[in-house]
Amino acid sequence: MSSPIFVDSVAWIALLHSADSLHHVTVDLYKKLVADGRNFVTTSLVLVEVANTLSSQSRRPLAIELERRLDASEICEVVWIDQEVYQRS
Repeated sequence: MSSPIFVDSVAWIALLHSADSLHHVTVDLYKKLVADGRNFVTTSLVLVEVANTLSSQSRRPLAIELERRLDASEICEVVWIDQEVYQRS
């Protein structure tokens, strides 16, 4: 089994926001990785950064949709960063 692929805030934003310059290439890559059976991992700190970037009223639904999808996802693990995890990293 392959190691999960880490998804950072740049990737999430590009995947979600159709006006992002990396949107199309990111969507294509994401679809390929999913088709190949790959899993993903991200962190709560990454998600805070995504939410902050998408916090304007017009973009807020994108952040809400990401949260909804991650809650239901079986292929993406969210690692919650607490003091112990932070110090280990």
